[in-house]
Amino acid sequence: MAGDDTPKAHRRFLSTERDHIVQVMEKLAHALPPDALGNPQDPLVVSVKGARCIGKSLIPCVFREALLGPAAQLEGRAEFDERWKGATKNGQPLEVGFVNLVWPFMDMSEGLQALYPKDQIRPSKQDVADAYLSQRVHGGITFMSHAEAAEKVKPGMVIEMLYESLPKHLPEEKRLSQKFFKAMCDNSLSPWLRIVKIEVSDPRLLQSETFMKTLSSLRAVYNSPPRENHPVAAVPAVRPRVWGK
Repeated sequence: MAGDDTPKAHRRFLSTERDHIVQVMEKLAHALPPDALGNPQDPLVVSVKGARCIGKSLIPCVFREALLGPAAQLEGRAEFDERWKGATKNGQPLEVGFVNLVWPFMDMSEGLQALYPKDQIRPSKQDVADAYLSQRVHGGITFMSHAEAAEKVKPGMVIEMLYESLPKHLPEEKRLSQKFFKAMCDNSLSPWLRIVKIEVSDPRLLQSETFMKTLSSLRAVYNSPPRENHPVAAVPAVRPRVWGK
């Protein structure tokens, strides 16, 4: 939905703990407008970006539990082409999906592979994305790992996690940059030190007063003690290197 000339909103924040990211993603999930989730032919597409094992899987996991609760049913192959079905609190059928376009096409579930073009020996990333999206029955949200690998996919939101060379990603505004840098130094040993960048271009989100207020309300730096005993269990497969070490 989003082209290069499409209006965009941007936000970035620095987190020092895993649960800071959980809290932010929960807020965004609960602020999604109904019209962004109601059309199975035009689901909200979110690109998640970041290095391997940085914790990208936490993002769709938090959204899924916020929208569907912990009892949603999985279809597909976990961590490759997931489709979770359930209903919102008011009973509206909803699907939350995740497809990892970084992985080779032959690693996907047999059900997805059966939908690849029959005349292609080696399906493209776009073929994989098209096959995945063709399975959708209800409205909802689809997360794609590095959606830009599929040239025709235009995500309505991009969420990127960064932990290497963090000083290169400091805000241009001097006082805010200093605040980021101080938090980095004070929390340099935290395994969850991240800069998270968010870009929004889906008109349904940009035109939602609730969503845009929520986006604007995100703090620049999260370094206070997070909530304890949060139930979301997704973790990166490998602990990333710590910035500054």
